[in-house]
Amino acid sequence: MRRIFARLRRGGQAHGGEAVLGNEAIDRALEEGQFGIAGQPLIRLGDAAILGGEAYARWRHPALGELAAAGFLPLLDAQGRACELTRIVLDEALAWAAAWARAGRDWRIALNLGPGDLLDTTFLPALEQRLNCRDLAPDRLVLDLPARFLLEAPLGALSTYRGLRALGVGIALDGPPIPLPALETLAPGAGGFLKLHRRHVPGFDAEDDPLAAQGVAELMTGARARGLGTVLVGLETEGELDKAEGLGFSHVMGHHLCPAVGYGGFEAWARLWAGEALGPALIERDAERPPLADAPHPVHAMQARLRALLTAEAMAEDGPAHDPRAEATG
Repeated sequence: MRRIFARLRRGGQAHGGEAVLGNEAIDRALEEGQFGIAGQPLIRLGDAAILGGEAYARWRHPALGELAAAGFLPLLDAQGRACELTRIVLDEALAWAAAWARAGRDWRIALNLGPGDLLDTTFLPALEQRLNCRDLAPDRLVLDLPARFLLEAPLGALSTYRGLRALGVGIALDGPPIPLPALETLAPGAGGFLKLHRRHVPGFDAEDDPLAAQGVAELMTGARARGLGTVLVGLETEGELDKAEGLGFSHVMGHHLCPAVGYGGFEAWARLWAGEALGPALIERDAERPPLADAPHPVHAMQARLRALLTAEAMAEDGPAHDPRAEATG
């Protein structure tokens, strides 16, 4: 059990980016497959269900350990190679999604696209080819797109956006709050998402401005009326769950629930969260707990359950050994 907990922690602690990393190191990383992803679960507030995860780029540096994207993405941008990283993240994210589909999990994987990806005329056909190679339904993938860029984007980017919608992938509008009419203009479609980071939401990291808070609440209402899920990104404390729900968020993700982890860590966390991997002693103890419906909030109840499981000693085995990165990307 301690090994599972340590594994989850190791996966979530990505270093910053203060090391000196030159062009040669990036060339070598691309050639040797050092770039990959870590995934963070997306949780629905109403019933604490896992809906899938967000794929974040990671550099598994041989000397510096695991680096978060903030430490190396500017370097790739400066070299004009950020789109290469997008393809790597996409391949690995689709491998996760394919593994989930084979396991019978109705989860979706999300990843970020930047302006350069939307301007890349080869991205859409490459995406369609990758989905076909893995026999994956397009709606298994959610693409986080920069909403404010789309509102002023050149025709090439808008053409890619329309193509993505026509293909049937999920669309998540990401970034700072946008004007409510922009939801109608962009029309991401039912089943998509509106994502806001906590730093853009009054009452979290931002100043508690009543007018700004009202604007966010109206944006949440407008998004739900259009069939969009509303996601708070960056949840850090238990008390923020109630704030998120009060503002109209329907989904949450953040380090407080689970850090970004590798495939095995994600699977181990999900099994513990859902109570699928209980040892005999835990099954007996778990039967004594009150029903989930009696809890003040499903996510609170599931967190308490997970903490109990993580501190118990009934499980000696590590998380699932299967790692979809070992598969060919097709």
